[in-house]
Amino acid sequence: MLNKQKIEKNILKKVKRYVSREIGTNVILKNPELVSGKNTIIADLNISKPKIIYDDKTKERYIKFLRYDNVTKVEFSLDKSGIKMNISRTKLSDMIKKKEGRRRRKIEDLILNNIYSQIIDISLIKTNLRPIYVILTEIFYDRKLSLDKINKYPNKERLQKYIKFLTDSEIIRKNSVGDYVQGNIPIELQSALKNKDEEEVLKHTFGYIVKEGRKYLKEELHLYMVESYLKIITIYYYCFSAEDKLLKVDNSSYLQEYKNTYNTRINETKFISYLSDLANIGVLKREHNLYYGNECIKKAIHIA
Repeated sequence: MLNKQKIEKNILKKVKRYVSREIGTNVILKNPELVSGKNTIIADLNISKPKIIYDDKTKERYIKFLRYDNVTKVEFSLDKSGIKMNISRTKLSDMIKKKEGRRRRKIEDLILNNIYSQIIDISLIKTNLRPIYVILTEIFYDRKLSLDKINKYPNKERLQKYIKFLTDSEIIRKNSVGDYVQGNIPIELQSALKNKDEEEVLKHTFGYIVKEGRKYLKEELHLYMVESYLKIITIYYYCFSAEDKLLKVDNSSYLQEYKNTYNTRINETKFISYLSDLANIGVLKREHNLYYGNECIKKAIHIA
């Protein structure tokens, strides 16, 4: 038994040296197990990536560790030629990138859960989703979207796509005469928001549609404006916030991080206008040309 433990310890030591040398010192072996009768260790890989971040107001530098647990299970085999890993470094790198992507998407979802009722206050999003807003205002204020109005709509075919989406989502329903009225979701929201006026219920309903129908809006209706704003917010909380700090970041630092993280291009003027929109609804805070996060959103992300 003692000899087996010694062998296992020796193999593990060699594997750790190999991992540190060939993959990186930021890789941690979790739950390593020696395969019975073989010079082989199976372990989960955790990755802890250090990222240097700056506060553009104080000019201070910080190191933030982005940790990804259980990236994959890897088998390390020892023979006379050395140590072999049953996965290529290229594939491992791809897996880490996928983990990073999933982390960002999780943050996007958490942010959307916290700000969905404010989405309607961004004029570009309201314009981008105008047919939805038109339908909602009809059923909230006129109590119905009549068949007559549908037939007179300039792009009736496209409107029907939105109507189908909202019907499937239980936002609206067709009554006995063919008009559309409030469905179950607005009625439930109205009941939950007891002390809120109709305008507030409309905002929550609009936000609920964006939150719950995000995938459909993007993939079926090809509406990407919400995604653009979400990614910009996410960059801050993913890159520039730490446990106890909300760093203040200028336009150029923010833009560069956005481009690097999402591997995309965006006009600088447009990007700054998006930042301004987000500051106007309180999702980000602004101090001259510096932007920083909202404490409530940061807490929601860290608690999750």
